[in-house]
Amino acid sequence: MAAGVAVFFAGGLGASCWLMELIVLNVGLDMGVLSPRLFAMFVLMALVTTFGTTPILNVLMRASAPSTSDPGCAPASHSAATTHADR
Repeated sequence: MAAGVAVFFAGGLGASCWLMELIVLNVGLDMGVLSPRLFAMFVLMALVTTFGTTPILNVLMRASAPSTSDPGCAPASHSAATTHADR
């Protein structure tokens, strides 16, 4: 569950970064520093990276999770119950 919370917060914090990026891009466009074409490319990049963060982190967190089929990865409560029963 902690991994899910971490992914949620990473995705949620990315939204505030995306908003700040759009504000800076709009200021750059208004000042004439960015061309409309470059502005569009940066906005597209901001959208892709913001909305892609959560699914990518979900895949990475699933890939790094320990396998439950390995007997050495038994939950602590299960291990303690078996040890206590063996006494």
